[in-house]
Amino acid sequence: MHATEMLVAVLIPISFFTMIFGIIYMHKRENLAMIEKGLNPKEFANRPAPYRNLKWGLLLVGAGVGLLAGWRGANGDADGIGAPNPDQLARYIEHGCHWHREVPAAGRYYKMANRDYLAWAKSLGFVGSTEPIVMQFYAESLQKFRLAAQGHGTAQPPDRDRARVERYFDPLPYWYASLEDDAANGDAYPLNAITQRPMFMYHSWGSQNKWLRQIAARNVLYIHPDTAREHRIGDGDWVWLYSPRGRIRVEAKTHLATARGTVWTWNAIGKRKGAWKLAPGAPEFHEGFLLNHLIDEEIARDADGVRRANADPVTGQAAWFDLRVRIERDGESQEPGHRIEVFAEDAA
Repeated sequence: MHATEMLVAVLIPISFFTMIFGIIYMHKRENLAMIEKGLNPKEFANRPAPYRNLKWGLLLVGAGVGLLAGWRGANGDADGIGAPNPDQLARYIEHGCHWHREVPAAGRYYKMANRDYLAWAKSLGFVGSTEPIVMQFYAESLQKFRLAAQGHGTAQPPDRDRARVERYFDPLPYWYASLEDDAANGDAYPLNAITQRPMFMYHSWGSQNKWLRQIAARNVLYIHPDTAREHRIGDGDWVWLYSPRGRIRVEAKTHLATARGTVWTWNAIGKRKGAWKLAPGAPEFHEGFLLNHLIDEEIARDADGVRRANADPVTGQAAWFDLRVRIERDGESQEPGHRIEVFAEDAA
C-alpha cells in the first residue's frame, strides 16, 4: 500500500472518532453548565432548532471552499477554479490539510476598484469580472424609471403608479416623510418609534440559546425624560403605545440617550405565547413585546381607493423605521402586564 493511502486510512477513522467524541463531550458539558445554573436540560430537549441547519450550511460552505479550492486541475497546479484533481486529497495531506493564497500586497486596499485585487479574485472564482464595483451616488437606473414616468421611452409604468414612480425614483438621495404621514395621520401620532436588534440576539432564534436568554429575556420602551414628563410618565410606568393599527401595553423606562420625540426598544426579544417551545411562564411572553403589532402591512387607501404596501417604494423593504405612535400613561401604571389590542384590519 502506498504511504499516502496508508495515511489516509489511518487519519479518516481517527478524525471520525474525534468528531463524535467532541460532539458528545460538548453536549454533556452543556448539560452540566445548565444544571450548575439551576436550569433543567430536559426543558430544552427536542426543541426545533432551525439554526442548526444554518450552522451546518456555513460549515459545509467553508469546508467546500477549503477542500475544493486548492490544487485543482489535472496536474494540481491550479487554484480556485479548474478541472478536478484525483490526487487533491493527497496534496492536502502533504500540506497538513491546509491550503491558502494571500491577497497580493497591492490588492489590499480599495478592493471594489483595485485592479490587482479584482484580477486575483477572478482567478479564484470569487468574482466574475475585473470591472470596478462602482457605488453610484447618482443612480442611473433610478433615473431611467423616472424618465419613463415622465413619458420618455416605450416602457411606461401603469397610469395609477406614474406619479409615484416619478416622485420616489429620484437618482439622488433625498428625505421624504413616511408613507403613513402622507396617509393623513397628521399630528395624532407625534412620536417616532424605532427598534434595534441587539448584537447578541440578532434574530428571534436566539431564544433557543440559554446563555443569550440570561442576557436579555425581556425588553422595555425607552423614552427621553423630557418626553416622559410631557406625557406624565414616570420611570417604570406601564403605558399604552398607539398606532393606527392598534395599541400595546408596555413598560416605559426613561433614557437620556434617546432622542426627544422618539421611543425605541430592542427587537427579537418578545415572543408570541407558545413560540420556540419556551415554558408557559417565560418572560419573553409576559415581559417582552414587539413593535411589529403596531406596524401595518398597508397604508390607508388613496384617492383611487387603492391600499399600497407600507414599504419603501423603490426597494419594497418594510417600513420598520417609519412607525409613528402616540403614548398614554395607563390608569393602573404600576400594575405590570403586557397586552396587545389590534384594531379592525381594514379600519384604515
